[in-house]
Amino acid sequence: MASLTCLGMAFVAHAQDRSFFGFEVSEGIPVGFPNRVPADAGSIQNQWTVATAFYDVAVTAAAAHSGAQSLRWSNKWVDSQVDSIMSPRLRSPAGEPGTHDGLGIAPDAGIGRVVPQFYLRTVAATADPGLDVNIATASGLALRMSIISFYENAGQLKARAIYQTAVGAQGTFADEVPVSLQWGAWYLVRVEVDMKPGPLNDVVRVYIVPEGTALGAPALITHTYEQYYASLLQPPPAVNRTSMRISQDAGGLQPAGVYLDDLSLETMYLPPDPPDAGLGDAGVADAGGQALDAGLPDAGVDAGIITGPLGVGCGCRHASWWAFAPALLVLLRRRR
Repeated sequence: MASLTCLGMAFVAHAQDRSFFGFEVSEGIPVGFPNRVPADAGSIQNQWTVATAFYDVAVTAAAAHSGAQSLRWSNKWVDSQVDSIMSPRLRSPAGEPGTHDGLGIAPDAGIGRVVPQFYLRTVAATADPGLDVNIATASGLALRMSIISFYENAGQLKARAIYQTAVGAQGTFADEVPVSLQWGAWYLVRVEVDMKPGPLNDVVRVYIVPEGTALGAPALITHTYEQYYASLLQPPPAVNRTSMRISQDAGGLQPAGVYLDDLSLETMYLPPDPPDAGLGDAGVADAGGQALDAGLPDAGVDAGIITGPLGVGCGCRHASWWAFAPALLVLLRRRR
């Protein structure tokens, strides 16, 4: 349970629901193709699923961050499936008020944050040409809110956060995560997705650090798919699981892929943004730890508000200009 304090107000981020997978036999996940496991989990919603047997994916004992096994996959074989590999669902999704996950389940009041966290390393200890894999927070019905991908570029291992603002290539963006990554090393990856009430104000914070290193500040603050769904005139989905889309063609190359281990997914209470108190955004962090002047609107302050000249009459953070109005009127009268 994490405590967050801002502008003199203390908030506690309560975990609503959580899953964890070490890909171990003790979890009912044997070595091999991971479709419909654990076998005794009952509903398919409670199992790992793989959309086609052609994918290069397997639970393996070749490497593990902890325990004896991990999940390995690559993009040797691709198709157009969105949910190529899907984790079991959480019973309590996260999302904005009025949204639903792929099963039609709405988030409980205030449950607007989802946090996937995992360890990842490349199979190859040197450059793996053609590698391009991703992990998303998803609804279970081919709808996603955040994507983090790992890929090879000119022999370097890179990471990026992907989001869309509209259909097609023109509306697709990839924000590079400014971290130095080494082939064959384990990294802790944490993605905090805040789905705030209101339009175009969601926040994604991405952390990637070497194994055994404290998280520190996020390496990247970026956007969700919220604007994409707005462009389609539909609400964004609530999310309840992680998924991997295997669609990035390796161009005939044979990437070895990545190992994934110790994967957790948690839905949480999202504290409301604190008021700006007329101080402006500089140096102020919101309840989620994001700097409010980091290029992303904070709910109820910047989002969708049209300001007048010098912000007069805008009812937002610029309204502190009015504090100088009496003195200005005195000066104007003296000049007459």
